[in-house]
Amino acid sequence: MSSVVVPLDTDDSDPAQRLSYTLAGRTRSSDRRPVVTTISAPAEGTDVALVIPAAALVDQAEQTAAADYEKSFPWPAGEAIVEDTVAPRLDTVCVQGDQVEIQLSEEPNLTQFQSAVTVDGL
Repeated sequence: MSSVVVPLDTDDSDPAQRLSYTLAGRTRSSDRRPVVTTISAPAEGTDVALVIPAAALVDQAEQTAAADYEKSFPWPAGEAIVEDTVAPRLDTVCVQGDQVEIQLSEEPNLTQFQSAVTVDGL
């Protein structure tokens, strides 16, 4: 897996800070989840601006996003969802033997999923 290193822009930029780019893993959806990893993470609370030009959001059919994406946020102390703009979507339902396999666009809250989904009222 190759990676590219470019400068990280923060309000108090440090030339030693860098980013590397990889894919999230080796699953069907991993190619839709590029991961940007800081080599030298900003301090907690540092204001960071994530900028993704529309021209960088190009799919395999050469379709480009309609607008640039820009999001400013304080660097979190740990793992955090900075923005989630899309609701989960049901992609496929398959039946195999005694199993019903449901594929969603995002990982569900399993507790809520298990308490709400039924098969023939079960």
